[in-house]
Amino acid sequence: MTYCPACGHALGTSRFCIQCGRPVDDVGVPEHRRTDTAERPAVRPEPVSPVEPVEAPAATTYAARFPLYADEVTETTVETPAPRAESARSASPSRRRPGWPLLALVGLVVAAVIAVGLWRLGATDDTSTAGSGGSGTSTAGGEEPGEPVAPPEDPVELAASSRAEAPATAPPNLDVHGARVRYVAANMLDGTPSTAWRMTGDGTGRTLRFSLPGDVVVTSVGLINGYAKLDRDGGRVISWYERNRRVLSVRWTFDDGSTVDQTLKRTRAMQSLEVGPVRTGSVRLTLLEVSAPAARNGRNYTPISEVSLVGG
Repeated sequence: MTYCPACGHALGTSRFCIQCGRPVDDVGVPEHRRTDTAERPAVRPEPVSPVEPVEAPAATTYAARFPLYADEVTETTVETPAPRAESARSASPSRRRPGWPLLALVGLVVAAVIAVGLWRLGATDDTSTAGSGGSGTSTAGGEEPGEPVAPPEDPVELAASSRAEAPATAPPNLDVHGARVRYVAANMLDGTPSTAWRMTGDGTGRTLRFSLPGDVVVTSVGLINGYAKLDRDGGRVISWYERNRRVLSVRWTFDDGSTVDQTLKRTRAMQSLEVGPVRTGSVRLTLLEVSAPAARNGRNYTPISEVSLVGG
């Protein structure tokens, strides 16, 4: 029989002493191993000596027991590839670094482009604007770019001695008094504002041509940009300038290719524009913009009463 070491009471099958409550598991534990708590001291592992490193065994190459084919070599040879890092390192600088001849060629190309740009900038023709009764932009000049043309000493009106050609002409009509009226191109050069050339509809984009009496120097151009005629009917005045369409802007073109644009006002008077002077044998007049006819009693015609060509 086992007795409780604390109180000496006989122990039974219970896990604790029924007399003092001491755990039966504490029976037989040496006194020097006992603690004042229910926990046991941690077990410390025994020190282990370091393990000596072991060298890996050398690789062993085994020859095949027998050749697979009759002409196969039975000996096995292992080749180690040569390092490529050094060769790639030595070849890369030549690919990254361009040679000085290429740099020199690029410099020559850049210099040539700059020189061409400066030459074109210096060769640009000057533009000028001038006029009375209208505004315009002029590119008219001499016979060669940059070469001036001397103006005539006594410029005169050249329209009467010139010839006009029109792209279209409206058919004749009767005025308020029953008189027959024609609208031919020659009416623009007769010096009479009450006559006119006219065409049916909108004349925008159409071009008239005036042949001068020879190779002359022109200093001024102009036109009356509508039908300037006034009629009286039963005590009332009819203004055909207001009822018909009006030319709002034109472009004058000369034989050397130079041009002058002119913006026109709403007036029955002649609107002139100074040009050049420019040497030419003909002048082309292009209608850039034309107004709509009057909203009340409007006439769907594009007319020009007079054209002025001054030079000598």
